Amino acid sequence: MADHVTGGEHGAEAAPQHGAGAGAERVPAYSDAEREAVYRVIAERRDVRRGFLPDPVPPEVLRRVLGAAHLAPSVGFSQPWDFIVITDRPHR
Repeated sequence: MADHVTGGEHGAEAAPQHGAGAGAERVPAYSDAEREAVYRVIAERRDVRRGFLPDPVPPEVLRRVLGAAHLAPSVGFSQPWDFIVITDRPHR
């Protein structure tokens, strides 16, 4: 019988990592719909190098995107991320 605890941002249950012993870090158990959304985003991802809109990005959206970017994996968990936000049009 699996040991489950409630938690996580989505209110999902967390289950022990597969193959891990007692005291192992718990990983969130996401719903089928959440997993399918991730698979769809990965499958439909495209590089965008032109056609950007001139509209400014709302501050809350920018905070969320940069927050997610800071959590991106890196070699050796070094996370060498530095982001610069330039809002002055002539300097972009």
